[in-house]
This record gives sequence, structure tokens and C-alpha cells, in this order.
Amino acid sequence: MKRFATTLLSIVSITVAIIGCDKDVAIPAAKLIGGPDCFKLAGEYHGVDANVLRAIAMSNDPAGQATISREKNGTVSIGSMGINQVNFRELSKYDIGPKDILDNCKNVYVGAWYLKKKIVQHGNNWHAVGAYRSETPHIRDAYARQIYGVWRQLTSAQTT
Repeated sequence: MKRFATTLLSIVSITVAIIGCDKDVAIPAAKLIGGPDCFKLAGEYHGVDANVLRAIAMSNDPAGQATISREKNGTVSIGSMGINQVNFRELSKYDIGPKDILDNCKNVYVGAWYLKKKIVQHGNNWHAVGAYRSETPHIRDAYARQIYGVWRQLTSAQTT
């Protein structure tokens, strides 16, 4: 875990030095729409709703760029799916490291994997979607409402 955190912080430090900012760091990546539909493919592969994945990414990253963000709790999250460093140890079992999830499509696949874990744990419901962000009830519920709102916009736009 320490090795991954050190690698990640090195990436962040180098990027921050280049860009010259000390907040969230934007790293150019594939837009959320266009190119291979990683959301559809990842959703099919992991058995989760592609529009929920899109809603999570759009909510985390409205500009459509992969980001490295420092969270309020001091941890770091990467990419449009907000993959948090607390998952690095488990991801390392699958030979996935911080550099891998800088790739937007890989980030979406990892996000789909993590959402599927929450669905297995909580059921296929908005509670599981909220738990993608946090297990703390008030944070979980607020996040679920946020994602639901974006999801509704996506699905209503697709049916019109």
C-alpha cells in the first residue's frame, strides 16, 4: 500500500509542478462521450448499468477529464470514476496500479468492478450506488440522490 501511495503522490507532485496548482489536478483523458464506449463495455462485463457508470463519472468529473483529487479525509481519488487510494491494495492483486487507472477506460472498468462489489453487498439499488462513495449514511444517501438525478437526465435524454 505504501508503495502505491508513494507512486501516486509522485505522479501528483510531478503533475502539480507542471501545471502549477495545489488543488485538484486535471489530466487530459478521453471525453466521457465518444471513442470506444467504455461505460457500455464495462457495464456489460461487470453486470452493472452503463448509465449509472456514466452518471457517476459525470457527477465526479463534469468537464470530462480524468482528475487526481485530494479528498477531505486526506486520501487521493483518481479519474472520472473517483477510484480512491484505499482500493489500491486490493487492485494490486489484479496487477492494477495507480498509473493504470489514469487511463480513462481502465478507470471506468475499475469503477464498474467497485460498483458491482457494492451491489453484491447491498443489493441492486440506490443504496449500493450511494455506498460507492461512502458507507456513512448521510454521505451515502446524498450521493445516491445526486447520482440518481444525473441518471434520470441521461435516461430521459436517451428516450426522447
